[in-house]
Amino acid sequence: MISTPEAVLELSKTSNKILSENNPSKIRDFITVLIKNIFELNMPKKDPVLLLNGRIYKDIIEIRRSAYNILQRYQVGDKVLDEDKKFIEELFSYHPIALSKLSSMTNILIGIHRDGENETMCFMVEKQGEFADISYIKAIKGFLQHKEADAEQDALCQLQETKDKIITILIKVLKDNPLMIKHLTQQLQLFCPHRSADTKTIKFYMKNLLAITEKYPAISEYTISLSIEKFLEIEFESELDKLDNLMSEFINFLHKSYSPSIFRHILSVFKTHILTTYQTLYIQHIILNLCNFSSTNQELFLSLLIKEIYSLKQTSASSAYIISFLLVYPDLSIICIKHLLYFCLKISKKPLKIQHCKDVMKYLVFLLALKSEYLQEEMIRKKTEKLLKKYGLLKNMPLHEGVDYTEIIALAGYCGDLCFCTLYLPFHGDMPDFKLCSVYFSQNLLLTQHKKRKRCMSIDLPKEFFTRKRIFSIDETKIMDKNDCASSVTTVGS
Repeated sequence: MISTPEAVLELSKTSNKILSENNPSKIRDFITVLIKNIFELNMPKKDPVLLLNGRIYKDIIEIRRSAYNILQRYQVGDKVLDEDKKFIEELFSYHPIALSKLSSMTNILIGIHRDGENETMCFMVEKQGEFADISYIKAIKGFLQHKEADAEQDALCQLQETKDKIITILIKVLKDNPLMIKHLTQQLQLFCPHRSADTKTIKFYMKNLLAITEKYPAISEYTISLSIEKFLEIEFESELDKLDNLMSEFINFLHKSYSPSIFRHILSVFKTHILTTYQTLYIQHIILNLCNFSSTNQELFLSLLIKEIYSLKQTSASSAYIISFLLVYPDLSIICIKHLLYFCLKISKKPLKIQHCKDVMKYLVFLLALKSEYLQEEMIRKKTEKLLKKYGLLKNMPLHEGVDYTEIIALAGYCGDLCFCTLYLPFHGDMPDFKLCSVYFSQNLLLTQHKKRKRCMSIDLPKEFFTRKRIFSIDETKIMDKNDCASSVTTVGS
């Protein structure tokens, strides 16, 4: 495998020679070689530098001997002083629970530790007149682990520099031979590690895959699809630490390389992969994060979901996403509620399709119960009352536990038993295991506490929603021709 600057230079010369020959077979083989070298995790072994208190030790035994000599140099009850104290303080900073052990520390002393019938000398920490023993052996183990991690990170950075140079060569070949993109995607799929691979291997693959995509955006749609497929596999295996690492790399890439076309690719993959799986807990938060970029993104996302409902596809899942999303972005609520009400009124007239109406209404009444101010609008109140009374939808309808449905029940005039459960709210899950992604995601999106968001300039759905020949007009509550849509568009704030 190529891992030295000299080998990379030789590879660059080979690429120039192959490109000059313009032989498709050789170019394909060369791309395969480049991909193999990019994704091979051939990390060089690097010994840790055991630097402690300004001195580099040759091995861990020497550090242990130094700590033991300090312990023997003092009598029980003596305070550790001067250079000895500096050495011990720095060593103890690597203790597994150093923060609790050393906080408010005033002195380090020599004490006696009881181990069964035996008594041994040990280091003691004095805090506010109280004493607690602290193990220098555990501190040395923590120190070694820390230094080994630093050495591994340095080796990984050095390796990544080499991989970046190979990626540059690959991009040059691809730009001169754009027809090789199909072969490239085949190789990317071939070298994709299995979901059971360790976090380091998969993260290394993801990092380099996204580095190639960043320099060659023509494969972004394929990359996004491949990445989300891998996320789904890992989420279903409940390997949350691995998923956290991969998604943080992915979202960092999206933030650096964001464009409207990338968001459209994300929406497309969301529709085909995430929405159809239903009840994912983590991956869908990528969409919520990207919707912070602009109100257009929010509208595009909602329009996709409403189209899914109107086409009778994924009505329950789409409704869950819409309502959970509206609790985060309430400015879009009125227009969406009216679209959903119209759908329910229309579909409820068809007995064979009444289940689609129920799927939407269980989430819609949840929102109206939670945000009763929406019922103050006469049109929403009347249409909701009509649906609930005429079709008796509250009977056997699953209602969200802990929400007050009193006003909805009164509106429906319902006197029967109620069925409570926990509704799936995709953007209101608890994500305590996600540490790296917490930079991008809220740890707890509570139903009653939302971060204040920038107000959208318009609450109307974008033109992409009006793809059919005939659509619903919110203002006139009737069916109208597509050409008349423009006249029904209204803007908030005018």
